[in-house]
Amino acid sequence: MNDLFKMKVRKDDAGYYALYMSDLAHQDPDKEMQARWGKLKNSTKMALFDRVHDAGQLITFMDYHITSLQQEIDALKSGGGPEVVVAAEEHASKLEKELERMKHERDEALQRLKASDKELNETRGDLFEVQQMLKEAQVRAWKMDDELLQSVKALESARAELPRQTVDDYKESADFKEGLKRMG
Repeated sequence: MNDLFKMKVRKDDAGYYALYMSDLAHQDPDKEMQARWGKLKNSTKMALFDRVHDAGQLITFMDYHITSLQQEIDALKSGGGPEVVVAAEEHASKLEKELERMKHERDEALQRLKASDKELNETRGDLFEVQQMLKEAQVRAWKMDDELLQSVKALESARAELPRQTVDDYKESADFKEGLKRMG
């Protein structure tokens, strides 16, 4: 590649600037350069030829494209001057209307988005409040469950104590003492 880019086109040519970027030693710019094909491998030569061929095809394509664009410009300049301007202005007017419509749709969509965001935030706030109320209700239910359990334990304890207490109360009563005295 260095050899291709260092080639002079004419004897008076100053040479390509790639000469200063290459890894070869600096040479006299007035001296005509020679390609050193002997040092290149066949695969490298083919790659260079392929690259030159691709560049040639690109140049041909770009030349065709430039020519067609130039013809189009010439046709626009020469063909129907005012009619083309009027058509272009009508097209521009349609595009501006379309742009305004799209801007209006965008603004409406943004307003709907803001309203949805506001509603979402309110719903989140309501959800937070409901979650707090649910937690408080769970705490109250746990407390009531504990109180109920304590009441059941107290009731069972009272049921177990009641017969003994009844017997003790009966033994302390005057009728029982009177009955003991009679029995002797």
